[in-house]
Amino acid sequence: ENSSDGEDFGSSGIDFFGRPIDQPVRPVEYEEIHIAATVKTAPAGIDSGRAMKLILPFSAFKDKKAFNEGFMNVYICADDPDKAENDVKSVFETRGIEFAPQRLYNRAEEERTVSNMIILVKVFSYGFIALISLISVANVFNTVSTNVALRRRDYAMLRSLGMTNRGINRMMNYECLLYGTRSLLFGFPLSVGMTYLCYLSAAEAAQMSFTMPWTAVAIAVVSVFMVVFVSMLYSTSRLKRENPVDALKDENI
Repeated sequence: ENSSDGEDFGSSGIDFFGRPIDQPVRPVEYEEIHIAATVKTAPAGIDSGRAMKLILPFSAFKDKKAFNEGFMNVYICADDPDKAENDVKSVFETRGIEFAPQRLYNRAEEERTVSNMIILVKVFSYGFIALISLISVANVFNTVSTNVALRRRDYAMLRSLGMTNRGINRMMNYECLLYGTRSLLFGFPLSVGMTYLCYLSAAEAAQMSFTMPWTAVAIAVVSVFMVVFVSMLYSTSRLKRENPVDALKDENI
């Protein structure tokens, strides 16, 4: 029966840990150890729990006082992890030690599996991104070229009124800035929303904070203006080679 608030555990015949008071306590030998350093983040393979965890070098195995007969994990660093795993299995089998196969954990094999999976995902992701990028570049190039071709009579009229090639280039540069800025005003908020949705889906599997890939954003911004400027430069180069009089005479493209 649980004791009420303020009631002494001794009055119920049990101590704080639920053991009878008259039960003899086995003496425990204590040993002083020297803590060389502490870490804020647990190393790979060690979970962070409430119990204190000591990380000892392999040489500490020589001193049996550093270990007890309970449960413990042994981590081995090897140049050839697969060979080390087979050697450990052969030692267990030779000495007749029964062990569960899942307790022998090869981290290098898991890292290779994860690395292959990441490479596969990257190949499909970058392939999809490259395909979408090529379609977008072709679309921008076609749109800009068509827009300039439809206004060839306007440009011819401006040239006939005395506008120089430098003035036309400056006007085209302003149009490029307008096109690029307008596309970024719509594309950047959408990219932030998509990035946050990807973060929410990934946060269920791993704990991480939301960060924007600013390097990728900068590359995307530079690419947008570069594609627009190159498309406009190609279109205007065709106009400069045409005779303004012939362009004014043409009614159709």
